[in-house]
Amino acid sequence: MCIRFEDEAYHLLNVYAPAGTKAEREAFFEELEERFRDTPNLITGGDWNWVPRDIDNLGVNGPTPPEAHPKAQEFIDNAGLIDFFRHQNPNSVVTTFEHCACASFKRLDRWYAHDIITDMVACEAPVPPGNMISDHYAVPLRHGFAPAIMPQKAVHRMSNSFIHQLTIGDSKVRR
Repeated sequence: MCIRFEDEAYHLLNVYAPAGTKAEREAFFEELEERFRDTPNLITGGDWNWVPRDIDNLGVNGPTPPEAHPKAQEFIDNAGLIDFFRHQNPNSVVTTFEHCACASFKRLDRWYAHDIITDMVACEAPVPPGNMISDHYAVPLRHGFAPAIMPQKAVHRMSNSFIHQLTIGDSKVRR
C-alpha cells in the first residue's frame, strides 16, 4: 500500500510470516526480498514468527538464542530496514507473544522501516490483548513524532521469579 504524506510517499507492507516450518518462513522472506528490494520509504510490520535476538526470545530460564533465519535477516539488511522498537530501546525486555503452555515469550510482532525515516517513526509499547482472543500484543506505530517513552507502569504479566531469572540489570521489565 502506498500512502502519501505531505511531499513523500511511504510504502506500507503488512507481514504475516508462516508459523509452520523454518523452510516455509525462509521461502516467504526470500520472496519478500525479491518483490520489495528497491521499494523506497518502506515501513513493514506484523507477525514475523521469528526473532533475531535472544533478548526477544524468552523461556523459563530467561533469554535463549533464537533459531537463525538467514533469509529473513537478509531481507531486512538488504532493504535497509531498522527494527524501530529495538533501535529506541536496545536492551528492553519486551514480548508481544505468550505461549503459556510452553512458558515461551517472544517479540514476534515488530515494525521495521528504512533508516532514512528513523526520525519520523516511533514505536510505542506493546498493548496486551484486552479481549483475550489473540495471544499477540498490539504494537502501535506513530509517524511524525519524537520517539515514544516507555511507560512507567507495568504492561507485562510476568512473575517476580521469572523477572529475577532474566538477570538483566538495566531491563525495562516492570513488576
